[in-house]
Amino acid sequence: MNTETRLPEITTAGANSQADADRGNGEFDAAAAHARAGITSRPRRLQTVVIPLAVGAVAFFVGSRWASNGTGGVAASGSVASSSATAGESEKQLWTCSMHPQVIQDKPGICPICHMELTPLKGSSGSDAGAVKIDPVIVQNMGVRTATATREPLVQSVRAVGYLEEPEPLHRDVNLRVSGWIEKLYANIDGMAIAKGMPLFDLYSPELAVAIDELIAANKQAEQSVGDANALSFVETGRRKLAQYGLEPAQIDALAKMDAAPATVSFLSPLDGHLTEKMVYEGASVKAGDLVMRLANRNRMWIDAQVHEQQMSLVSDGQPVQATVVSQPGRTFTGKVLFVHPHVDPQTRTALARIEIDNSDMTLRQGMYATVDIAADAYREATVVPREAVIDTGRRQLVFVSLGEGRFAPRDVRLGLPGQNDAVEVLEGLQPGDEVVTSGQFLLDTESRLKEAVAKHLSAGLPGHAAHAEAPVNALAEAGAASQPAALVAVPHADDIMRDYLALAEKFGARQEKDEPADASALVKTASMAAEHAETDEAKALAVGIADAAKALVDKPLVEQRKAFVGLSNAAITFARHAQLTPKAAETLYVMHCPMAFDDTGADWLQDEESIKNPYYATQMKRCGEVKDTIAVKK
Repeated sequence: MNTETRLPEITTAGANSQADADRGNGEFDAAAAHARAGITSRPRRLQTVVIPLAVGAVAFFVGSRWASNGTGGVAASGSVASSSATAGESEKQLWTCSMHPQVIQDKPGICPICHMELTPLKGSSGSDAGAVKIDPVIVQNMGVRTATATREPLVQSVRAVGYLEEPEPLHRDVNLRVSGWIEKLYANIDGMAIAKGMPLFDLYSPELAVAIDELIAANKQAEQSVGDANALSFVETGRRKLAQYGLEPAQIDALAKMDAAPATVSFLSPLDGHLTEKMVYEGASVKAGDLVMRLANRNRMWIDAQVHEQQMSLVSDGQPVQATVVSQPGRTFTGKVLFVHPHVDPQTRTALARIEIDNSDMTLRQGMYATVDIAADAYREATVVPREAVIDTGRRQLVFVSLGEGRFAPRDVRLGLPGQNDAVEVLEGLQPGDEVVTSGQFLLDTESRLKEAVAKHLSAGLPGHAAHAEAPVNALAEAGAASQPAALVAVPHADDIMRDYLALAEKFGARQEKDEPADASALVKTASMAAEHAETDEAKALAVGIADAAKALVDKPLVEQRKAFVGLSNAAITFARHAQLTPKAAETLYVMHCPMAFDDTGADWLQDEESIKNPYYATQMKRCGEVKDTIAVKK
């Protein structure tokens, strides 16, 4: 089949308008357009090409407005026009595919990939491939903004998140150094505020009472024997003993002046903070070494931030930090990095950076969520641009540079490290002072890619698509005839099997507005009966292949039937090539191929007519396909 079917030039304005309307409706019938224009054309193998609405609209926009050059764009009315060709080079009409814009030919025809009708494209010369020219008035309407590439110190900051923790050095355990009983518990609620010097509990301890009585007696003896070194020695020994039991110096002074030891002794808080945990209740018996309660001070807080592995080289001890906390909107806390943990978490690939901040007003609490910005040292002098100016495809990074007078050119760049204020370092591709586009560059990129493709094809002389070219009709017929085996297999009910299959193909190939599954039971019954009455193994194998493939369609929804129809069609093609058929089934069978069915893997099917009716799509793309082969039925 000739893939380069030419369409007669249509100059009638009404025909053009109607053809465009047909394209907008999703299907373009060239024959109908010719008839409206009063023009006749030679018969073609593909009379209708289906164009999906979304893709057709994009192609029309790109082809008619962005890729236009002079005659294609109306700059005065606000449309975008491409840069004109160099002087002395004549414009050449090109044709492209709406679904595969990389396909560009210098004559009308069909796409070698999806077999859709090619649409006109007014290209430009390759002298300025990739450059885009836009009317300055349109630059403002498009919202194109630019920024200047500058040379400045690349100041980096590391942003991380973490949780607030109470500093470990400010935790304090209250342990007993003497046995006894808790007579009165003052710090009796977890989380309650504790002031330094506040009584925590009263302890009754016979052992402690004996030590107090000894101090009282030694103190009285020292008062009676002024200057007696032995008496003073006994007093000092008694004071040290009480200090070792955990009493404060002021308490010891007060106890030494008493006449006798009190029944209970109060133990005081060593710090300001709050009670984090208590292990006793009033009346509890305790012994020396027991942990009674735990206290914590939160005048300062830690932020345990998780820094990503690739940013670890930017974080070191002593760096200043600014932190924000969700519970304190609009407030910024300052601090510094205490240390960076030497290990990396193998699951999250982050390392802990511990930051200390002030909490004198006690507004911060353990477990709060915080965001930190760690100010790294200035990296070096570098050329930087806003990050939004870079189009990053993964393999390629590019920016659009403003050349003045509405001209923009793509520029490949190599990026370095990110900086503050959403800036990024440019290692190659730009110079300080270059104006780069920061908004609207994606529209420019669409136009630029199309112009590059046109320029490449023009510079290469528009190579043909021999690899995708279709063979002439007579060659296909000869190939189909040559593919017939010398001796065909006699299969019972062979014509009935083929007619049942073609009925299913007709059902799937028709436009289906409702998802009603096809009935494959007749084909299953006929093929199964043929397998039972087959006289040879070859005949039985052909019939069983059809029956088994047809069973996959029974009692299945239409979507699954379409997928299963691929296997049935392959079996039917094998059947048609090897089974003995008569013209009662069909005079000629056409092996059709759709290259885009099922994620572009392609699929075949059989028809008894040349007009394509694609069974693998519901309402659109019904004319997508080609005649792959023909099978002539012997009379």
